[in-house]
Amino acid sequence: MQIQARLDAVKVDHERAGRGPQVSLLHALAAAVAAEERSRPLKAGDVAPGFRLPDLRGRAVSSDTLLEDGPLLITFYRGLWCPHCQRDLRELHEAMPGILSAGSSAVAITRAQLPGHGLQVAADHPDSFPTLEDETGEVAVGYGIRWSPEDSELIDRYLGADIVTLRSTQPWICPMQARFLIERDGRIAFAESAFGYEGRTEPSELMPLLTRVSGKGV
Repeated sequence: MQIQARLDAVKVDHERAGRGPQVSLLHALAAAVAAEERSRPLKAGDVAPGFRLPDLRGRAVSSDTLLEDGPLLITFYRGLWCPHCQRDLRELHEAMPGILSAGSSAVAITRAQLPGHGLQVAADHPDSFPTLEDETGEVAVGYGIRWSPEDSELIDRYLGADIVTLRSTQPWICPMQARFLIERDGRIAFAESAFGYEGRTEPSELMPLLTRVSGKGV
């Protein structure tokens, strides 16, 4: 259900119930937004949007090119400044020998908090996979892990406050982290959106599935 239809339905139900306190309507609308937020991310079996993004040194990386050689593991990070994201980056680096031996590749996608900040943080991490910048947020929107600007404005209008846009500073992704394993035909074999810091699968835990979809286990 599109977010406007969901919010409209909440308002209709509220009015049918006799127009209770305004605060109760706002709570109901906020709950509807949260529910929609968790239902939007793409799932296993969906077609993954292609992308072409720059790495932190400005070199273009294409998902179509990477998929020509095998499955692709994509992880969206809240930010390279985040300690939990940094830990996952280290774990992904440690898993890269197995990922590469399975004929697959991996990329990290994030957005720098400040100009040049991502490059500075990336310099502290091994360069065993590309770290890409989704500067406009369009790729995250395509994967369903970020509200589009139009939806953000709509939600704020219904709630009567800058809840999503956070006073003109839109959150880049709503989950703390999202991970997708893409098969060579572009289909998603694994999808996970972590709305809490610990709700994630470690990269090494995906090796059996990655080996299977790559055909290396046959």
